[in-house]
Amino acid sequence: IFKVTGTEPQVDIYDLAGRRVAGLEPTATGQQRQYTWDGLDSTGNTVTPGIYFLRVDLGADAGDDKALRTIAVAY
Repeated sequence: IFKVTGTEPQVDIYDLAGRRVAGLEPTATGQQRQYTWDGLDSTGNTVTPGIYFLRVDLGADAGDDKALRTIAVAY
């Protein structure tokens, strides 16, 4: 993602039922942001194996500012 200014992207993990499992906080390195998920839900418990959705919302005023991807969790 290039030239995003004035807003911090919102990155969340959802289960297949659409429930928010976790919100990810960025680690900053200059102008770059990195988001890492450790497989824990918002209460600190390990999620069950399965498929989850990663949703990125840039909060832009116009254009295609959202992305949805799948993540597989296996132990």
